[in-house]
Amino acid sequence: LKQENGALPLKKINIDYYLELWFHWYSQMAHIYPEMEEIVLRLQKAGYIVSLLSNTIDLHARSNELKGFFDIFDNVFLSIDIGKRKPDMEKYKRVLEILKTKAEKCVFIDDKLKNLVPARQLGMIVIMFESIEKFKVKLREIGIADLSKHLRNEIKKKYKHYKMKRKEYK
Repeated sequence: LKQENGALPLKKINIDYYLELWFHWYSQMAHIYPEMEEIVLRLQKAGYIVSLLSNTIDLHARSNELKGFFDIFDNVFLSIDIGKRKPDMEKYKRVLEILKTKAEKCVFIDDKLKNLVPARQLGMIVIMFESIEKFKVKLREIGIADLSKHLRNEIKKKYKHYKMKRKEYK
């Protein structure tokens, strides 16, 4: 290869190829845990509206949507759609505006402290997510009991459907 001014010559790169590789890799690596779906369904059964507020990129969002990850939530708010990322206060305000609710009526759960701060400043109840087990304990403490066997069976059916969709991406 001939170098110009100490640099290698430019090469054409097929970006679509690399994007598709990334999408394929992410699709195989990402999965939803049945325990998390159980928690979402427990909250919904208790009368809560459960929304997802996520910082994400288009490739991840596309994969998650195709796999049905977003289907369990009542609302999905993605940074790529809103144009703001957590912990930007404006993202939280925009979601409250869309939901037509007040911060005091919301419980915000996140595994990152920096994302909990703006929610708390707005007046939301915040819960630091540390593990599924600890979170289940916190749910019981606020009066959300275990699932019925009927609801567990529904979750198992949905999880089988999810696993079938996942196989399509392998």
